[in-house]
Amino acid sequence: MKLIDILVDELPKRGGWPGAIPVLVQNSSGYVYQAGGGEYIYRLELADDWMDAEVTCEKYFAALRALKPVWDGNGFPPVGVECEMSYAGDEWHKCVIIAKGEEQIIYQTQGCREFSGHRNNYKFRPIRSEADKKRDAAISAIDATCLLVRDASKTAEAIYDAIAAGEIPGVKIE
Repeated sequence: MKLIDILVDELPKRGGWPGAIPVLVQNSSGYVYQAGGGEYIYRLELADDWMDAEVTCEKYFAALRALKPVWDGNGFPPVGVECEMSYAGDEWHKCVIIAKGEEQIIYQTQGCREFSGHRNNYKFRPIRSEADKKRDAAISAIDATCLLVRDASKTAEAIYDAIAAGEIPGVKIE
């Protein structure tokens, strides 16, 4: 079994990826430690590729996500799901859910930094596709155009003019 497979199988049972360590390796005795030296963190089954394997935090979470079901956006995301998170109404950031309880949630951002907080302070949504982002940008631009129009009968004209001027992304007049 490869080191990545052993880690994906064992680390969730042991609290997940160890803190801010960027890369894990294994020695011939089965001890797992931070690449470049340091104290041993775990002793696990010896991997077939122990001599050459270097598992990054990013590779670990990618392998973990491959095992998890896709979240549809209902309720709180399950552990292991990559999603977008907003804290107290701030901008959205990609994260991976590490653990959750009745009141607390622990997540990891890109770069493998871990954060936790009360579930009520966060909003989560599935990661949006590029098409979703383009749609939202076009809707925002149309909405902004409509807000500038004082006479509702002129709304269609204002939207047409905004499209013609290239102010509505992804929409062109031929």
